[in-house]
Amino acid sequence: MILVVDNLSGKMSDLRQMLNTLEVDYEVKRYDSKVCLDDFNGVILSGRRLSSPDTNRFNSRIIRYAESRDIPLLGICYGGEVLATTFGGSLIRLDKRIDQFVNIRVNLGNSLTQDRRSLDVCCRRRLQISHLPDKLIPLSSSKLSVYEIVKHRHKDMFGLQFHPESSNDDGRFLLQNFISMTE
Repeated sequence: MILVVDNLSGKMSDLRQMLNTLEVDYEVKRYDSKVCLDDFNGVILSGRRLSSPDTNRFNSRIIRYAESRDIPLLGICYGGEVLATTFGGSLIRLDKRIDQFVNIRVNLGNSLTQDRRSLDVCCRRRLQISHLPDKLIPLSSSKLSVYEIVKHRHKDMFGLQFHPESSNDDGRFLLQNFISMTE
């Protein structure tokens, strides 16, 4: 079973629909709920609408626990940002909100993207990772960012700066690959 942390993203209905299509067992918990991660084989951190220190603390605790227990984790948009900042990375605020489909180039082979060299994905963000901590490595880039997909150096923990749940076939492909890591 996968834990989906609902950080009050406007894309939660898309994420639920995609997971239902993939026929995966999952449970959604809000960011302010009590959660026992030992009951789950993987974690997905959703995007968010508003920034909140409580949301950041909750998600950082989930990330650190998942790291210590080797629980696969996928951070979507905000989830990817909080993955980076939890380990010491930094973000920048963009001059204007990005809301478009973009082609990303996979620069380093990995279990999430498998043999794909490029993906078309839906980007909706106002913040962006500007510096990666030592624990994370960049896997893909686009004309918008050099850090579209990042990964923990030693764990199955990934951060995306886009929304696979709104990215049609390529998004479904990424989510299915992540789900396979949790089985």
